[in-house]
Amino acid sequence: MLELVDWHTHCFLHEHRTDEDRALWSQRGVLGSGEALPEQHDAMIDEAGVSRFVVVAIPKHSGNHTPPEFIADYVGRFPGRAVGFCSVHPDDEDAPQEFEHGRSAWASRASSCRRPTSMSTRAARQAGRSTKSPATTRCR
Repeated sequence: MLELVDWHTHCFLHEHRTDEDRALWSQRGVLGSGEALPEQHDAMIDEAGVSRFVVVAIPKHSGNHTPPEFIADYVGRFPGRAVGFCSVHPDDEDAPQEFEHGRSAWASRASSCRRPTSMSTRAARQAGRSTKSPATTRCR
């Protein structure tokens, strides 16, 4: 039997986005209400018959931000079914600190999290780290 895997979903609370960002989505014709509350996410995943899914955090940028704790707690409700990705915006000066915050948030929140081991090239350079590996932060 084939499994349906949705490899890029979002789940966030109203306060994780700015009014300006919601207006921009509307101007660009993004479908839907611009909301992705946990209850809505649950319903859409179940309605679509998705077996496994990835929840990608909105990076901290221009007032938008899905905290890594929120994503870790959410995917923790679906052991073996959900994978969470924390993200940082490479143009933010505090990207290295945000990456480290995400690392500790994942480790402290979800027992099934794998310790993130890399960050974006730009963030790695800012933190004085090697830039040989791609950004990957996941929890499953």
